[in-house]
Amino acid sequence: MEGSYTPVAFSQDDQKLLTGQYISVSRSFMYVADLKAGTVTKLRPEVDNISQSAVGFTPDGKGVFFVSDEAG
Repeated sequence: MEGSYTPVAFSQDDQKLLTGQYISVSRSFMYVADLKAGTVTKLRPEVDNISQSAVGFTPDGKGVFFVSDEAG
């Protein structure tokens, strides 16, 4: 496992945990861990050289607010 990981926020129902992975200033990624299902999903897995920072879950827990330096 590369870099360091930081917990960011729990969903309102405490079923999901938003986690950040910091590798460098130009490479950081966000993951959603579904604690009930035991799965972890990377946000934007198709992109490798971006920096993402998370803010938190939407009130219904179905989405995530985050910022990125991705073009477009």
